[in-house]
Amino acid sequence: PFQELFERFHSVNEIIRQARNKGQRVLIYSKDNLAACQAFALAYNMYYYNLNLQRALDNFARLKVNVELSDFLRSALVNWASLCEEEKKAREASSSRRTDWQEARPATVDCGVKRVAWQ
Repeated sequence: PFQELFERFHSVNEIIRQARNKGQRVLIYSKDNLAACQAFALAYNMYYYNLNLQRALDNFARLKVNVELSDFLRSALVNWASLCEEEKKAREASSSRRTDWQEARPATVDCGVKRVAWQ
């Protein structure tokens, strides 16, 4: 049930990432639903700073932002945190494999007549 919402979280996160790379800011706005805007802001913070929902809510509270989430959005964000953690582990495993591969391969291979450079 959260798949469509998570796709939108990813889309908004990509827009925010691009804006940050350009030194720009992003306003998340909905004239109908403040809670949805807060959920998208929380989802970005959870993804970018690798936070669980409670830690993200604590950060918002320190900024004097009163967050009111429906049970659906709260549940979605808990699941989003789990998804972000899984993605982080997959990225780290991929990076680790790449590092291991780079360390294991030789810089050059001398085959008598033929010399192959790897790096």
